[in-house]
Amino acid sequence: KADLSINGVRYSLKETNGSPPAIVNHTPRTGFETACNHAGVSIKKLDEIVSKYWKLRQGGIIKEDTKMSDPNCPFKPHKEYLKPIIEYFLFTGTGRGTSNFPADKVLEINYKSLPTKMRIFEKDDYFDEVWDKLQLSIRSKGMPPNYPKCKNADSISKWTNVAEGKHKGSLHIRVN
Repeated sequence: KADLSINGVRYSLKETNGSPPAIVNHTPRTGFETACNHAGVSIKKLDEIVSKYWKLRQGGIIKEDTKMSDPNCPFKPHKEYLKPIIEYFLFTGTGRGTSNFPADKVLEINYKSLPTKMRIFEKDDYFDEVWDKLQLSIRSKGMPPNYPKCKNADSISKWTNVAEGKHKGSLHIRVN
């Protein structure tokens, strides 16, 4: 999770002048089970949110990518619930488990405008800074190649639907 360390402080880098920085890269439900366990929250509420996402998406109310700025975004009403999960991915670990190099802070950087376009965020501040800028989607990228015959198919299937001819069940979260 930490990309660099300066004077013993470990930073997660978020570049602002390229593609929108990812917080969670295409992770199926099993990775979120790991994150929820480490964050100390139940995944059941996230299952309900993802179920609502699929109903809204299949009903044409939202698109594959849904932004927190959209009043129909099913994730929007659940800020306090999602906070420890997103902070886990930001600072502590991935869907595979905790990192050997957890981050202490976020360093937001615009390489084209150095040295003036750099901001440092404490753990307690970054989530609130980006909440309204988050964009979430459920895609096929990150799905096990042998799904639905994979080891964790029972878990993965809880979030997976077929769209555009592909199994889509990996949640992706980025800052837009």
